[in-house]
Amino acid sequence: MNQTPKQTEPLFKPVRHTVQMVKVSDILPPETSAKSETKKSIADFGNVTTVLLRPITKKDLALFALSEDDFKYVVVDGSRRVQDSAEQKLEFIPAIVADDGSDEDSLAALTFVLNEARSPNDLDEALKLRQVLGEGQAKRNLVDVAKRYGIARRRLENLLAIANLHPEFHEAIREERLQMTVAREIARLTQKQQHKCLDLVREKRKESIHGKRAERLKMEDVKAVKYSDKSNAAQDIFASLDLPLVENQLEKAIAQLLTAAKGQGLSTNDLVKRVKNQALTHGAAMPEVAHDNAKLPEFF
Repeated sequence: MNQTPKQTEPLFKPVRHTVQMVKVSDILPPETSAKSETKKSIADFGNVTTVLLRPITKKDLALFALSEDDFKYVVVDGSRRVQDSAEQKLEFIPAIVADDGSDEDSLAALTFVLNEARSPNDLDEALKLRQVLGEGQAKRNLVDVAKRYGIARRRLENLLAIANLHPEFHEAIREERLQMTVAREIARLTQKQQHKCLDLVREKRKESIHGKRAERLKMEDVKAVKYSDKSNAAQDIFASLDLPLVENQLEKAIAQLLTAAKGQGLSTNDLVKRVKNQALTHGAAMPEVAHDNAKLPEFF
């Protein structure tokens, strides 16, 4: 007996819309500092790709101190194309215009899926993904979004990690002071290490303000922060046990030990106790720590 396949419920409300040729002058100019990849193609061929718009609302009018006669639409997706079309003095561009009152989350999801079908700007996609996943009671499962739209789960996890970086990292990416490959490496660090990298980004930005050429934060800078923490952790652990730290061999061993401890969710104090217990098990008495009851600094 053939069974009718079970239909999955949509994750978002459908976006009712029309496709129109819209006057560029009717669109509220978008605020974007992102580098445009469409300027040359629009100059040569015009804008042949639809942008996604929604009707302007009273909330928008109040926010931007506008009158109802100033503009009719707000850009949901395609800010750079609208901006470039205006600069090229195009009168009309093709647009998908969402119906008035369309669900904001549905528009965010539609934007996300549309951009995934093109060559994406990872930062824009990351921030849009965070909006799509939502918060609190409206929070959606990342796995469900990945399955529904055929996007690799690992890619969504990486994008979400970028979205959760401090906003100053996002600003540095947009201003090309931070490459996306370096940002991805920063996103893998602990919060403590990310703060150290943020200090470096701020230092480099200050240099540019004082007339020097803005230097990018490099992969080497990030790795130096990462391995410096491991090295300092090794020294502090051995100091707490009143043991000398021999270069290279012991430092490498303790770095591996710290990585394993982090993976098991152990605190620094737990790690010291286990080292001492192992020493006793093997008949090698360890000297007592001077402040055994004091909490040691945490390294992860």
